[in-house]
Amino acid sequence: QEAAALAIRRLAPPPERCSTIVELGSGCGALAIALARELGHRRRVVATDLPEVLPLLQRNCRAASLKLEACAGDDSWSGMLDCSALPWGSLSQARAILAQDACVGSAGDNGRGGAG
Repeated sequence: QEAAALAIRRLAPPPERCSTIVELGSGCGALAIALARELGHRRRVVATDLPEVLPLLQRNCRAASLKLEACAGDDSWSGMLDCSALPWGSLSQARAILAQDACVGSAGDNGRGGAG
């Protein structure tokens, strides 16, 4: 959770600049889930990885979403944590994800650049 808070402070532009955070190469989804917990309802988080990793990623994100909804006592978390397959080199899939008002940043831009 501390890593998610640090990532948000260092990398994420203000919520009014973008409403979706995309994590590339999410693996099991640990960082994406921590980001969703940290951001609350302010932004949507999309975890991406290769198609063969997607079943594990979806299972973990689904379980985390159910826990977040249970803690909130409603279904307001529905759709705030999503998963998507993103094969390396698939420009059409990357464009589809980035078309959702998504933010992509790097450690060097301190959240001021890289909006997609």
